Amino acid sequence: MLELTNPTLRRRVLAAVLGIAMAAGAAACGSDDEGGGTAADGASTQVAGKSAAEWKAEKQELLDTANLEWPRPEGEYDPGSGRVAIVSCGESDLGCHTLTAGAQAAAKAAGWQSKVFDSAFDPNKAGGYVQQAVEEGYDAIVLGAINPTLIQSAVAAATDAGIPIGCPACATPDSPQYENVMDATSGGAPGGVAATAVIADSDAAAKVAYFYTPGQAIEVARTEQWQEKFDQCADCSFETLEVPLGDLAKPGPPFFDGFLSSPLAQDVDWVAASSDAYVVPSMRTAIDRGIDSYKFAGTAAVPEMTIPMTKPDSLAQVTVAEAYTYMAWAALDNAMRKKAGAPTWDATTVPVGLVTPENAQEYADGGELAPPEGIAETFEPLWTGG
Repeated sequence: MLELTNPTLRRRVLAAVLGIAMAAGAAACGSDDEGGGTAADGASTQVAGKSAAEWKAEKQELLDTANLEWPRPEGEYDPGSGRVAIVSCGESDLGCHTLTAGAQAAAKAAGWQSKVFDSAFDPNKAGGYVQQAVEEGYDAIVLGAINPTLIQSAVAAATDAGIPIGCPACATPDSPQYENVMDATSGGAPGGVAATAVIADSDAAAKVAYFYTPGQAIEVARTEQWQEKFDQCADCSFETLEVPLGDLAKPGPPFFDGFLSSPLAQDVDWVAASSDAYVVPSMRTAIDRGIDSYKFAGTAAVPEMTIPMTKPDSLAQVTVAEAYTYMAWAALDNAMRKKAGAPTWDATTVPVGLVTPENAQEYADGGELAPPEGIAETFEPLWTGG
């Protein structure tokens, strides 16, 4: 069982109440690989709380995306020709599909062939597809937001075969066994951005029920950032609830149904999560049942969050715009660089942008960020010999 251990946060891990146990998620994986870790390993020290005015000022700074700092590739190289296997986290999810579409577009622009494999949020399928790519002699693999620690044996097989792996929207551990995996990511930053807005909008007294899946490393990274912010909010409460792998694909969703019937449902005013993928179905359920006592916060800035934000009295209040397409191009670029023997680059500081009702109109069609010069314009000039 993976669980949070930080005693300074006022929270209750309600796995027993909700029937949400990570053991079920691990069983669903059917893997002997290590998990994604917990969101807090050991105790942390509560710091003096910021004032409501300080939180509001910090939030206003996050709303300005005019001068974002973008990590960019350097140095021309010839990517040659090749085949890339794009293993999607789940094509039914807009974020996963955006990563897939971005990798496909990048491959086409580079003159590579691509094939998509939809793991449908199942690590067993993801690992099987990576093994298939190895057996079929692909030249590179892109893992769309798939935790490499859940498919260790498949990653090792690709590494042994000399097939580089690009991993957009990932948080891969920095250890020798994953040196062949190159992340292109914003890491845990979206969590800190969303948490800041929630605290600011609640006058530094937010009471939050928060969902995440411990088996997904990127979600753990975001959750850690949420926790760091709430450590600095003396009058806030932050209650974490674990969601088993695969629960998102079920109607309800089950984790939110369980929450609504628990005592915690009466004690919070925010429902938040590591991704809009949890928030959107939960918010729909609340609306269908006439529940309007919660505000909702997530990350990914999908239209199902940003469009409602443009209307008065929306339950959707906070999300975070990501650069998933840019991450996908960056992940494939690094994989092709490694295959070609060219220097790779650090793509792990991709910026994000806060989205609230104050600026939601700018993101009404979804929150995709991109560098001012354009995505293709960032990469294609460096690909010679095409």
